[in-house]
Amino acid sequence: MPTCYFHKATRSIADLNVIDSGEYLITRINVPSSSRGKGIGSIILDEICLDADENGVTLKLEVIPSGGLTFHDLTRWYERRGFKSDERKFGMLMTRLPNASDCNYIRGVSSPYIERAV
Repeated sequence: MPTCYFHKATRSIADLNVIDSGEYLITRINVPSSSRGKGIGSIILDEICLDADENGVTLKLEVIPSGGLTFHDLTRWYERRGFKSDERKFGMLMTRLPNASDCNYIRGVSSPYIERAV
């Protein structure tokens, strides 16, 4: 499973860290302000979910609003891809099990615009 996803045309990036065997933490999804609102972040997150499903990997992340996005907007965005909330004292951790049934990307179709690195 890759630990970095990169959309070269917009210089958008996502990073993941291995937590444990079969678990990855998404530490960052960053789309430059000039490219926001065009679906680039969704393409990147969908690619991560696709790879996680293919590799039987559980994804985790902490919701941290930035770039004008609200906490509510972000949690709904993640929930549409199968992430579930696990509220904690500070912030919110979300978890997505492999093959979440409510993902909205096309299974098996990878974006040619996303580069992957390990």
